[in-house]
Amino acid sequence: MSQIGKNIKKIRTVKKINQADFADLFGLARASVGSYEEGRAEPKIDTIIAIANHFGISIDLLLNKELTINELYRFDIFRPELHQSAFAEPTAPTFTTPVAINGGIPLIMAAQVGEYVVQKGANTFANQQPQLQLPFLPKGNYRAFEVYENTVPGNFQQGDVVLGRKLTSKEKPKNDQYYMLLTPTLLTLRQWPDANTIQGEVKEFWEITHYISTAIKPVDSLEQRVAKLERLMEGLRKK
Repeated sequence: MSQIGKNIKKIRTVKKINQADFADLFGLARASVGSYEEGRAEPKIDTIIAIANHFGISIDLLLNKELTINELYRFDIFRPELHQSAFAEPTAPTFTTPVAINGGIPLIMAAQVGEYVVQKGANTFANQQPQLQLPFLPKGNYRAFEVYENTVPGNFQQGDVVLGRKLTSKEKPKNDQYYMLLTPTLLTLRQWPDANTIQGEVKEFWEITHYISTAIKPVDSLEQRVAKLERLMEGLRKK
């Protein structure tokens, strides 16, 4: 389970935003915000991206680290303009372009895959898509892709987001590594060298370095937790 629920609650507390206003800001139901904070559910990827962009926090930190108030001071959450009341007329979150955010990573959503293939992965098209801010990454040419129904190998699931670093002309694919491959007719996620079914020359190799999973780990019921505790105690008594 990620840390996003705890971080949402901490952001709300610091910003003095109640659950209803937070929900309105991102087009959610108030009950959904409560579910996130209690760890019973997690936001969809587009909501996670919107929250990260709005408060100036990287998706990786938002998901994987329980942030402290001191750490939050390093992010845009404390910009003066964000302290103003902005909930009288909530507006849908928007994505900025790389020019505005100085080096964003294009995110190719499932609905844009067909056009991405037609455009041959052109930077001009990619830069018009939503952008991710991931400052922890080493230097490189990165692109993010939403996993769609025709590209679900290994442990990936439809709706996950994979982050790929583009291989240079001097780099070769590595065995057992996952790549997002672009051909003249297809964008597909494959494990190298399992690419014998790909038709046409591969124009681009994006080596998958990170991914964001949309899978929600079920929360044990009280009965299940009690049963686990009883088994643990029984095991200790036998030692």
